[in-house]
Amino acid sequence: MDVVELDVSSKEPKILNWALSSFSSNNLEPHQIKELFSPLNKQKFYCKKAKITLLGSELIYKIIKLPNMPQNEVISAIRLKLEDSLSIKKEEIIFDYYKIHNSAKTGKQLFLVVATDLSYIKKIAQDAKEAGFSACEIIPPSWALKNIVGAIDLNPSVLIYLGQCATVVVLTKNKEVVFAREFKIGIDAIVSAMTQAIATESGKIELDCTKASKLFFDFGIPLNYEEYAQKSTLPAADIMSLMMPPLEKIGAEILRTIAYYREEMEDDTEFKKAYFTGLAPKVKNFIEFFKNEFGFDVEVLPLNLQVNKDFEESAHPLALALGAALSKDENMSLLPYELRNPLFKKAVKIFATWGIASVIFISMFFAWFFFCQKEIKTNLYLLNLKEQMKQQGIDVQKSIEKEKALASLLAEATVYEGIDRYLKIMVLLKELTPSDVYYKYLNYDNSANKLIIKGISLKKRDGKFAVSDFMDKLKATGYFKTITLSSIEESDRFNVPIFDFYISCDLIKGKI
Repeated sequence: MDVVELDVSSKEPKILNWALSSFSSNNLEPHQIKELFSPLNKQKFYCKKAKITLLGSELIYKIIKLPNMPQNEVISAIRLKLEDSLSIKKEEIIFDYYKIHNSAKTGKQLFLVVATDLSYIKKIAQDAKEAGFSACEIIPPSWALKNIVGAIDLNPSVLIYLGQCATVVVLTKNKEVVFAREFKIGIDAIVSAMTQAIATESGKIELDCTKASKLFFDFGIPLNYEEYAQKSTLPAADIMSLMMPPLEKIGAEILRTIAYYREEMEDDTEFKKAYFTGLAPKVKNFIEFFKNEFGFDVEVLPLNLQVNKDFEESAHPLALALGAALSKDENMSLLPYELRNPLFKKAVKIFATWGIASVIFISMFFAWFFFCQKEIKTNLYLLNLKEQMKQQGIDVQKSIEKEKALASLLAEATVYEGIDRYLKIMVLLKELTPSDVYYKYLNYDNSANKLIIKGISLKKRDGKFAVSDFMDKLKATGYFKTITLSSIEESDRFNVPIFDFYISCDLIKGKI
C-alpha cells in the first residue's frame, strides 16, 4: 500500500507526507496485512479523506461500441453489454465510462469502460475505513497515470506503470486516454525468475528472494556483460538468461495491448513513444533494454509535480498514488455515489423513510376515497338496475325461506353422507357469485358434467366486467375441466351499462 498526502489548496500541490509499504507475494500472512498499515500508524497523516487507486486488481477495461442513441439510454446499454461479456450479474457490476471523441469515422459511439464487481469495491472502501480513512473516490489506475503526466505531448503515447506485482498500460491520443489494460506481471516475476542456483568460479551460489531482489535493484539488467560481471561478481550471461523470460513477457504484453486497440478501433495509429514510471526508473538499464525491445523511443515519464529532494527517490514508485490524489471531479471513479457522500446517503434514508410514509398515507387516503366513491356509484347502479329488472318481471329478491330450506336439506344430506352434486354446485355458485352478477338462466346436466350459465353483469368503472372475476373464482375451485365464455355483449337496454354473458362449464367427474 502506497500513501501520499497532498495539500492542494494552492496552485502548486504540496507533498505533506508519504509512505511506501509492499510485499513480494500476493498471499499475505495476517501479520503482513497488519504491517501494510504500519506506515499509517508510524507517520502522522492529517487528512482522513482518501482517493484510492488499485493496481493488480480485478478491473476490466473494454471498448464498447453503441449505435447513436440518446444519452439517457447509454448507461443501460453499457450495463447490458457488460453483463453479456462478464460473468457478473448486471446488478452486481460497478463501472464508469467516457466517450472516445475521435470515433466519428466508425459511424458508432465508442466508449472506454472500466468495470469490476461491486462487492470488491465495497470491500476496498471498508478496508480503508478500518485503516482510519474515508474513501471519497476509487480512481482507475489508467486515469491516475494520466493525471501525473507532466509537460509531454500525448499524441499518441504509451504510458506504463511497472508495479511490484502488476503493470498497467495506457494508450493516449489527442490528449485523452483511448485504451488501457492491466496484466499481472511486475517486478516480482523478474525476481522470482532469478531465485535459482548460479554456478560461479568459486562455486554454486543460491539466490533466494531477498538476494535476487537486491541483485536486481543494485545492478539492474546486464546489457554490458563485462561491466556487470565485474561489479556483481556473477556471470552476466546466466543472470540475463534468468531475467529474459519475464522481461520479454512484459514487452510482449505491452505490444499486444497496442495491437488489440488498433484492431478493435480499426485505427492504424502508430504508437512510437513510450514512457515508464513506477519501479522501472529505479532499475539500471531498464529503459535502455526496452528501447531495444520495442524499436522506438522509450523514456522515463516526466511527473506533473514539483518534488523536493527527500521525496524525489519515492516519486515514481508513488506515481499512481500521486495521480489519484490529483484527480478532479470529472475523473472516472468506481466508488458508488452513496459511499462517496455518506451524508447524502443518510439524508436519502431520512427522506425515503418520511417520503414513503407520506406516500403510503396519501395512497391510503386516495384509495379509501376512490373505494367509497366506487361503492356509492355501484350501489346506485344496483338500485337502478334492480328497479328496472322488477319492472320487466325479473325476481331479484333473495328468498330467505328458500335459503333456510336449502341449508336444512344440506345438513340432512351430510348426516347420511350423500350430498347431492347439484346441491353442491348451487351452494358453490351462491358463495362465488359477485354482487353485481345476476342469473337469467341456469342449466345443469349431471350425466354430461355440463353447467350452462346465462346472465347479466354490471360494467365496472375501469371498463372491465364482473363476470371475469367470477370465472377466475370458478377456475380456482379446481372442480372444472374447462370454463368457456361463449359470448359477451354490451347492452344498453338499461340506464346503466351492462353485459349479457353466456358461460359454458365442463365439470371434472368425481371432483364434486
